[in-house]
Order: sequence, then structure tokens, then C-alpha cells
Amino acid sequence: MFFGDATCFAIEAHHEPEAGAPYGVWSRMCLHINGYAFGNISDPYLIDGPISELYRIATRHHPLWDHAFDELDALGIFELLDAAIWRDDDRPLDLIQKDSKRYAPYIFLNNWGEQFDCVGSCFIVQPNSVYRIIWQDDSGVHRSVDVPRDVFVSVVLAAHEWYAETLRTHRGNRNNEPDWK
Repeated sequence: MFFGDATCFAIEAHHEPEAGAPYGVWSRMCLHINGYAFGNISDPYLIDGPISELYRIATRHHPLWDHAFDELDALGIFELLDAAIWRDDDRPLDLIQKDSKRYAPYIFLNNWGEQFDCVGSCFIVQPNSVYRIIWQDDSGVHRSVDVPRDVFVSVVLAAHEWYAETLRTHRGNRNNEPDWK
């Protein structure tokens, strides 16, 4: 299934019923953002985590923004988040824990599932009516793409509905809803 437009924002997912266990949906999955592909579409993995994270972002009631970003461009936001979450430095443990809690909502794709293991540091923020996805590519170049909020939300909700129906069908219509719904 392909949800959205790869030149803006799309989710590609193909169910692999033979690959999985009865507790989740195994699929091949990739995100397409402004022509860039994120994720390994060639191997099946559980997609419960990535779908639930995308759904969490799309259904937030508050903007995905922190006042620390106010005067920063995309590179500045990337550097702040990358340093606060991923880099090893001499901050005391309590500050590392505080920063991790504060900035964790901006993590995008990292540790969401095996299909995104090849993605380096990647973050998502919402400065206004767009979702800004910021990452460093394989060659070390920092990139930033704005996806209109309505496009992001409609694509995620369509993929989520497909996922929920696939899960219901895969579980034999036992009316088991995902834990995160």
C-alpha cells in the first residue's frame, strides 16, 4: 500500500502475513519525504511501533515545539537536539535525564523499529502549520523538509486505518485493539 505522495510525504507498507507472529503486524515499511526514502522496504519487520509513533505525532493536541527552538534555524535545532539526546558529553546525569525527557518527543524514526536502523539522527518539530523533519544524510549534509500538517496527518491516519484493519484481520477479528489506541 502506498499512502500519500513521495514528492511530499508518503508511507509505503506491504503486509507480510507469513512473516509474523500472532501479536503484531509484520510488513515492509518505508517513509518517503520530499523524494528521500527512510527505512528498509526490502525486509519485513513489526510495524506496530513506527505506526503508533506516527499516530502519536499526528494526533497531538499541542504543537511539537519547545521555546528553546525560537531563535534557531533547522541546523541549530538539529544541533541542539542531537547534543541533548544522543551525544556523550560531560553533563551531570540528572541534566542528561532532564534533557532526554524534555526532548524525546522530537525524535523521529530513531529506535522506532529495525526498518529505520539505517537512519541517522532525525528529528521532527512543528513550528506552525508544518511538520519540519530535520536529519543528517549519509554524506554528512544536514537536510530539512517541511511537510504541511494537513498532508502529514491525512497520510498517517490513512496508514493507521490500514494498519488497524490489517491487525484486526490478522488477529482473526477478536476485537483486540492495539494497546496505544
